[in-house]
Amino acid sequence: MRTNSFTLLRQMVESGMGIGIVFGRFLQVRRESIAFVELRDLPFASPPVACCRMAGRTPTVSSEAFAAAIKTIFHNYGG
Repeated sequence: MRTNSFTLLRQMVESGMGIGIVFGRFLQVRRESIAFVELRDLPFASPPVACCRMAGRTPTVSSEAFAAAIKTIFHNYGG
């Protein structure tokens, strides 16, 4: 799903429907039940990129596989 609404993205992640990948930084003015994990050392120039997920959860095998696939895509994109 694609959205330009940070509110919708937060609601979807908070309800456990998946993760979000965002460019830029969120201002966290309230304590949230989601965590923002900044992706560092990307092979291309970009604003900060972060993955947001539910806070306090141990990553599942499938989420680890997804993270590895995203890293591979970013590395392939960057050359």
